[in-house]
Amino acid sequence: MIGSDGWDTPNLLELGGEALHGVYYANHFWVNSDDPLARKFVGDYKAKYGLMPDALAATAYDGARMLFDAIRRAGSTESGKIRKALAETKDFPGVTGMITLDSGRNAMAPVYILRVEENGKS
Repeated sequence: MIGSDGWDTPNLLELGGEALHGVYYANHFWVNSDDPLARKFVGDYKAKYGLMPDALAATAYDGARMLFDAIRRAGSTESGKIRKALAETKDFPGVTGMITLDSGRNAMAPVYILRVEENGKS
């Protein structure tokens, strides 16, 4: 069985039980990443909210940071200039990995394939 990013929940094993041991799912984020930026995000998030971040928290964080970066690069808060700067995003260092927007403004970013272990770790 293979799952999607919608499986990213701290209580996955509670919901699926033993049936999920050893299955794989694709995700936008991995809390056990060795990347220093991701590790800092996980530590800060856990300290503030008392739980591990999921992919939605990580992608929202990256989205906000990309917007702030685009505003800085545009040198303006004018929407057209921000839109142009966002469209030009290349190799943005996100907590989810390196992000580049293609010509259709689609985010080109890593996909993590995670395996569900008996202890709940991926």
